[in-house]
Amino acid sequence: MVELDVMKGSYSKLQLFERCQRAFYFKYVKNMEYTTPAMEFGKIIHEELAKFLTTGAEGKNVKQFITPKVRRYVGVNPEYVELELKFNLPSGTEYTAVIDLFENNTAKVLDWKTGWQKEADIRQLYIYAYALKKNGVKPEKLSFFYLRFDKEDEFAMSTDKLNETIDWMDRIEDSMNEKLFLYSSEGEEEFEKNYSSCKGCPYAKLCLGEDIASKEKAIEIAMYIDELEAKLNAAREALKIYLEQTGEELITDSGVWRLTPVNSFSFDTRKVWKYIKSLGKDPIEFANFTLTSLKKLKISEDILEQLGERNVTYQLRKTKE
Repeated sequence: MVELDVMKGSYSKLQLFERCQRAFYFKYVKNMEYTTPAMEFGKIIHEELAKFLTTGAEGKNVKQFITPKVRRYVGVNPEYVELELKFNLPSGTEYTAVIDLFENNTAKVLDWKTGWQKEADIRQLYIYAYALKKNGVKPEKLSFFYLRFDKEDEFAMSTDKLNETIDWMDRIEDSMNEKLFLYSSEGEEEFEKNYSSCKGCPYAKLCLGEDIASKEKAIEIAMYIDELEAKLNAAREALKIYLEQTGEELITDSGVWRLTPVNSFSFDTRKVWKYIKSLGKDPIEFANFTLTSLKKLKISEDILEQLGERNVTYQLRKTKE
């Protein structure tokens, strides 16, 4: 039996269902909540920003983001900070919207962004705008404020885009309700996986770590690995070129990306052997024989086993045939 809270709507539920139905299932049907350092950081910044805007107090974490552009919002009516509104779609589904800031004198809806992405989903703002309209307020401007870049993207309200967003909400809600209904009889498999969204997903191990029960599923996973490897290689090369051209270091939520020198040498074995002997040491102590080097002697498997101990491990590899 699906809990009634799952049937209540929010932008985050709609967006997650659209991105990956299985992730939606884990979070909202199975109630498998999760958090990440980035999410915790974002929560702290939102809390400290709300306090700063209403009292002027600068929390230790938010100080780095207090610029003249942010400071201009100080003194806003506290009622319009982290404003929680409830509204219903024509279907009757109850939605909740929490608006970071509504600037009453300009009728602007503003949402703070604490991450490194600079292309947020405008539908989020239109859902907030719809919530305000349903509560008797007519917004005129919509804005994303990207704190890490001290950049505000402002948009004029568009009736067409508002209607498109409402249509999108209706479509996703219909699909969601259908899946929730079928789940009662079909189980979690009714919620489809979107393998292209696995990167960074906290539920990825639950999906990709499961047993593969058919050849079709194995082929699907293999093709997904191909796709990820191709994207990862291309992304690494593009990032390397950027860092080479700019000389910058990139600080992300998970660490620092930088170019580091990698030294490699091709040694003349005879010269090395002679030099080690000149030090009064036995060169054999520094010799390192590998299977690759010994196979150059065309040594049989039997002889190899006499010369050393066989250790068998298995690696997943792909060949042309």
